[in-house]
Amino acid sequence: MKELSDLININRLNALAGDLVRIPSINPPGNVEACVDRLMKLFERHGVHGRVVSKFEGKPNFVAELGHGSPVLLWNGHLDVVTAGEEKWEHDPFGGAIKDGFLWGRGSVDMKGSVSSMAEAFLMLAESGRELKGTLKMTAVSDEENFGVAGTRLLADEGEVKADFAIVGEPTNLGVEVVQRGIMWFDIIAHGKTSHGARPHLGINAIENMVEVVKILKDRLSPLLKERSHPLLSPPCISITMFHGGEKVNVIPDYCKLSGDRRIIPGEKEEDVRREIEEVVREYRTDENRLEFNVQKLVLPTETSSDHPLVQTLLKNIERVTGEKKNIAGKDAGTDAYIINAQLGVPTVMFGPGDFRLSHRPNEHIPLEDMAQAAKIHYLTALNMLGVGL
Repeated sequence: MKELSDLININRLNALAGDLVRIPSINPPGNVEACVDRLMKLFERHGVHGRVVSKFEGKPNFVAELGHGSPVLLWNGHLDVVTAGEEKWEHDPFGGAIKDGFLWGRGSVDMKGSVSSMAEAFLMLAESGRELKGTLKMTAVSDEENFGVAGTRLLADEGEVKADFAIVGEPTNLGVEVVQRGIMWFDIIAHGKTSHGARPHLGINAIENMVEVVKILKDRLSPLLKERSHPLLSPPCISITMFHGGEKVNVIPDYCKLSGDRRIIPGEKEEDVRREIEEVVREYRTDENRLEFNVQKLVLPTETSSDHPLVQTLLKNIERVTGEKKNIAGKDAGTDAYIINAQLGVPTVMFGPGDFRLSHRPNEHIPLEDMAQAAKIHYLTALNMLGVGL
């Protein structure tokens, strides 16, 4: 591993990760301009040309390429983060503190530490003098926490994520995840008629009607979904996550809206996922409640064969760098892989440093050693996949 130790610049890697964490790119609004500017200046300082692709104010995307022609290996990571929340942190969530071998702060795990590892590996390759037999493309994007609308989805529309294989740098504890669940966010609306709280019989209570719908949905669908399975994922599930209705305590509500989260596994068809909920709504709909069903967002599940050369190459390099054998796994949450894989058909895996269980939680932190190991693994994998001998 002497060559890798000579090539990697640990100070550069840690400085980038710390600087990115110190930029509060919370989504919403999701402004990542300062993050992209930091990457642009870093790459330019080391003789690598980067460019910006953007159509949404405050939400640029960084793109850099090394080599030319086919095949194309795509690295994808996001720069936006969720809020730090109200709970007290041990360290400033946007302080980028490095202590006890960890980088602390919001986005350190999800996923500025991973973006920094990819950036360091990219610069290692650029400085190595090795000529790639193909193209390495890195995209550091905005808006992943909003389903990638201004980020990876925009890049897909612009033809910027065409590739032969791709790695999405979500935190995987340096393992390889080949499958992720899909997501459907939906709304159900119930209508009614107002009346005085003292005369409820003169109105139609939209909230009470909606409570009945929730009970039917859960009683009917939850047991059914638990019977479905995938060896690398949790079963599909349905959760009611938001409930709004009523305007005043003594007024019978004429409107109620619930929002729900339905997780989808490979093998479930989009039309069946919709139909199972629509059937409940249709069955319970009356002239009085006038129930409506709408889909807010839909993310399809993605899966890449565990036998794919990218998967096997990553596993080999993980063992070479860390000394550990890793098993393939799956991700229950959604990532931008759904755009690259499910929509564009590019074989895609998730790989990156950090413990996913710390994402979106207080005291998020990532081991510095994990970031360094991830950079080395990316470096080796790029050389393997782009046909360069080691």
